[in-house]
Amino acid sequence: VVLPFYGVSQLSEEDRAEYNYVMLVIPVVVGIIFVYGLWYFVFKLDESD
Repeated sequence: VVLPFYGVSQLSEEDRAEYNYVMLVIPVVVGIIFVYGLWYFVFKLDESD
C-alpha cells in the first residue's frame, strides 16, 4: 500500500495529476457501489416480509 504513494515523488506533473484523479475516483466509485448494494439489499429484504 505504501509503495504507490512512495512512487508518486518519481512521477512527472502530468502523471501525478492522473494518479491523484484515479485515487479520488476509485474510492467514490467503490463507495457508490457499496451504498447502492446495501440499499438494494435492504430494499429487497423489506419487500420480502
